Amino acid sequence: MGNMFSVSISTNDIAGCCDCTAARANYICKLAENRVTLRTELQKLRELKNDVNRKVDVAERQQMKRLDQVQGWLSRVEAMETEVGQLIGDGAETVEEKRLRGCCHPKHCISSYTLGKKVARKLQDMATLMSEGRNFEVVADIVPPAPVEEIPGRSTVGLESTFDKVWRSLEEEHVGMIGFYGLGGVGKTTLLTQINNHFLKTSHNFDVVIWVVVSRTPNLGRVQNEIWEKVGFCDDKWKSKSRHEKAKDIWRALSKKRFVMLLDDMWEHMDLLEVGIPPPDQQNKSKLIFTTRSQDLCGQMGAHTKIQVKSLAWKDSWDLFQKYVGKDALNSDPEIPELAEMVAKECCGLPLAIITIGRAMASKVTPQDWKHAIRVLQTRASNFPEIKKLPIEMKNLVQLKAFRLCTSKVSLIPRGLISSLLMLQGVGMYNCGLYDQVAEGGVESYDNESLIEELESLKYLTHLRVTIASASVFKRFLSSRKLPSCTLAICLKMFKGSSSLNLSSLENMKHLYGLTMEDLDSLREIKFDWAGKGKETVGYSSLNPKVECFHGLGEVAINRCQMLKNLTWLIFAPNLQYLTIGQCDEMEEVIGKGVKDGGNLSPFTKLIRLELNGLPQLKNVYRNPLPFLYLDRIEVVGCPKLKKMPLNSNSANQGRVVMVGEQEWWNELEWEDEATLSTFLPSFKAI
Repeated sequence: MGNMFSVSISTNDIAGCCDCTAARANYICKLAENRVTLRTELQKLRELKNDVNRKVDVAERQQMKRLDQVQGWLSRVEAMETEVGQLIGDGAETVEEKRLRGCCHPKHCISSYTLGKKVARKLQDMATLMSEGRNFEVVADIVPPAPVEEIPGRSTVGLESTFDKVWRSLEEEHVGMIGFYGLGGVGKTTLLTQINNHFLKTSHNFDVVIWVVVSRTPNLGRVQNEIWEKVGFCDDKWKSKSRHEKAKDIWRALSKKRFVMLLDDMWEHMDLLEVGIPPPDQQNKSKLIFTTRSQDLCGQMGAHTKIQVKSLAWKDSWDLFQKYVGKDALNSDPEIPELAEMVAKECCGLPLAIITIGRAMASKVTPQDWKHAIRVLQTRASNFPEIKKLPIEMKNLVQLKAFRLCTSKVSLIPRGLISSLLMLQGVGMYNCGLYDQVAEGGVESYDNESLIEELESLKYLTHLRVTIASASVFKRFLSSRKLPSCTLAICLKMFKGSSSLNLSSLENMKHLYGLTMEDLDSLREIKFDWAGKGKETVGYSSLNPKVECFHGLGEVAINRCQMLKNLTWLIFAPNLQYLTIGQCDEMEEVIGKGVKDGGNLSPFTKLIRLELNGLPQLKNVYRNPLPFLYLDRIEVVGCPKLKKMPLNSNSANQGRVVMVGEQEWWNELEWEDEATLSTFLPSFKAI
């Protein structure tokens, strides 16, 4: 009897085998259909990828950074495109094999099954990618600023030793603040730029390096915004905060960091606490470096180290000049090398002048051109203060960026000269000889409005200091769309026959810092109207002084305005720092008694210096004592009727106020009380 065995197979096992077999058969049966679907889905995925890429491109143009998950998705899509392309190619080979061998050939069945399985899985993977891509509501985010950002700049020619000195000072623990000073154009900004960029090349322990251009008329709000862009998020909400609120935010942020603050182009003392900058010291180990033209300012700011940036030595000057002129110009004529040395020496070792003039002369290939340039440079107003007429050859300085005639005796400028200096950014024609004899050859010989027209043609003009010597020219000046907005200082003088002057038009000169009025013999009244507010032109007795119309005005000088009786309009200049009034025979009050109080009127809170000279009728500066938080000097000469000053014991600015005047005037002064007299008695100096 033979051996017998039995096998037990359950119904579930049979069903499982059937399902597996059916699934495998399905890969083969649906291969053709899935290949078509694969191509379609791949095209959809590519379209979605293109949409996402466009969103990313727009965001990156706005200096945003794509999200890591978006970058990862794009990378996976690119890999998927490669893999699917390979599968489509493999499918074509399988179809060709089926045609040659027949659909039932074992080898074909195996390859069809393998391919069908891959295609089905890729369809699932693509569906997942499609779902992920459609969910990207945000593809990029704002990039936090780098701890140090590179600033474009030139190399420090001839300043290597100064650079080393600054860097060594940075490494000294007891040095928190460094100030370097020198002439304009000597290379201070270039040096500060190299200091900033050196932090990118060397290891250091600072959390952030912050660069801010302060400028001659500092806007503390803008300075705060630029600092906050490095340590916070400077959106519109933050920009709308008050200066005090911004200062607190900046202080909190910087107090947690070890920072380097680089302040370029400082012209006056800046209160770090008002901005929100913690003063650098050995505890916080932060550093502050600033540039200025004034050595005195280095002391006022409390710099621990003061470094002078000097003009270049002759060898460095000559090498730099040759670099910008170029060999072609220098070798174009045997006379030119010697003439070029003469031109280079006229630049006085100032890199900015050397570079500017070197570029201007790069196209000059005749000795005559070079001789013209020498004559121009040798007749500059700063060297020859008595020069009356500028040479027309100055038109060759087409790269000139600054043109200053302030306080010079120049009385005639060739027509078309200013407009030919296309790159001019700064023009100073403030109190120069053009206006000494208007009728004989100053502004009038310039055909009244032609000067204004030439200034308007300067595309890059951003800084203007100008004197206006007739009412008609002043009207033309104010109608300009360009000039008022870039004017930093204006002098109004010799308006013949003008008995009143409306200052409301100056309200729109947002950058106006200095205002001078002189020799306005007929002027009796200064008016103001509420532009855009539906009010008529009115006198001061009916104005509300809460309105700050001349917020940026810092210096005012009124001289030889014989008929003017008061300057009550100064209540609209809350940030006035320097006030000079001289030789105004009818001046009775500075701030008139008729003005409405309006609540908390307190003029002159920012005043630093007050000078009153030759005012025989002056009786009153202001009716009430004023705090004078920043005052350091009062000078009174030739004001016999001024018997009382707006002072009390709280007006002395902690004893720093110096009072200068005639002894007889001082002896007759009336004081608020004995405490006020005791406060100011030690500060008086007789003249």
